Formats: sequence, C-alpha cells, structure tokens
Amino acid sequence: MVGAMPVTSCIPIRASRGDGAMIMPELNRDDGSWTEDYAHFLSAVARRPGAPPEVVELHAGKKVAIECMVEAMARVRDSLRCELHAEVTIAVENKPGQAVASVGDVIKAADLMDRQGSGLGIMLDVPNLWKAGRRRAAREVGMVPLRRLIGMHVHERHRTPSASGMVDWDAVRGLLSGDGNIIINPEVFHPGDLERTLDFIRRDLLAPKPHKGAAAFNQ
Repeated sequence: MVGAMPVTSCIPIRASRGDGAMIMPELNRDDGSWTEDYAHFLSAVARRPGAPPEVVELHAGKKVAIECMVEAMARVRDSLRCELHAEVTIAVENKPGQAVASVGDVIKAADLMDRQGSGLGIMLDVPNLWKAGRRRAAREVGMVPLRRLIGMHVHERHRTPSASGMVDWDAVRGLLSGDGNIIINPEVFHPGDLERTLDFIRRDLLAPKPHKGAAAFNQ
C-alpha cells in the first residue's frame, strides 16, 4: 500500500466454493432489489473486522454493461454508506472477459463514475491489463485516469514480478507519480513471494523517484 490508508481498510469480497477455490461476487445484475440485497450482504461482511472499510473491491462480471455496472456500484455505495455510517468507496477490478477489461473500458468506466460523484473507482490489476490489451497495454497504461485510480494489484500469475516478465513495469511506474494515496496490493499466493514482491515494489516501482508513501513498505 502507498500512502496513509491502512491495509485493513480495503476489503476484497471473496467467498469459497466447496472445492476450496476462491470466487469473487460479481455485479452481474442490473436489478435494483438484487443490488440492495447485495449491499446488505457486503454490509454484514464489512462489519466483521470491527471497523468499516474505506474500500470494497468487486469484480464487474460478464453479464452487465459498463453503464449498468457503474449504476449498480453507486447504489451499493449509497447503501453501504447509509448502513455503515462511513465514507465507503466501491472499486471495480479489471478482468479479461468481464465488463471492465482493457484501458478503454477503464476510461469509459471512469467517465461514467464522474457522473455519479465520489466513492467509486478502479482497482487496477496490472497483469490483467496486459492480458486484455496485449502489446497495446504498454502504450495505453499511461491513459488510466488517475482521478479514479484507487489502487493496483502487483504480481505476475500471482508470483513475484520481474523486469523480464509480461508487464512493462517501467510504463506502470508513471501511475505512481501523482500526489494522491493509492493502495498497492502485492497479490501473490506462494510462500516466500510476499517479501520478494515488496522488494520489487520498492526497487522497481517506487524508485528512483519514490512516492511519498514509500516509507509504508519500510516498516
């Protein structure tokens, strides 16, 4: 994470299937009553840590247009803020094959979010951007709207990234040049990769011009 926001303030909403695999609930309905029920579910989960989250991260799903997704996110935001009495932000993660996948999708979503006010944003999964955009991703990543960028996932196939991997991390570094606080999630699932990924973030993303929140990684 970069900046002052504590790690526990971001809750990615996941559940487990019977086989133990992790799934992410998706905003795949544009039905108002379903969205209201979904917000009640998220509210119950968000209360478990004992303090309301600042960010709830969701997947868009495959069965919804970007316009409907943003409207649903706004309804969930409004419901959560009412139930939790806190300023909760809803962030959508980009994922190939879903409503928000490419940089173009991210830009469209951000423009629509601007019409809905604050509390909506993008949780950028960097490798997913490369999977969706292929060779275009390195040219387009700098177009990601920083005004709606809540955070990013740093990994490659959920392992420690490398300079020779699929992602052009030099191109990604520009997203960290702003003054705002964003969350950096080293989304790695293999033993030993967390420290290596944090080292990668310090060395390859936050250097040679460290973001003002770089000290968060040195604690």
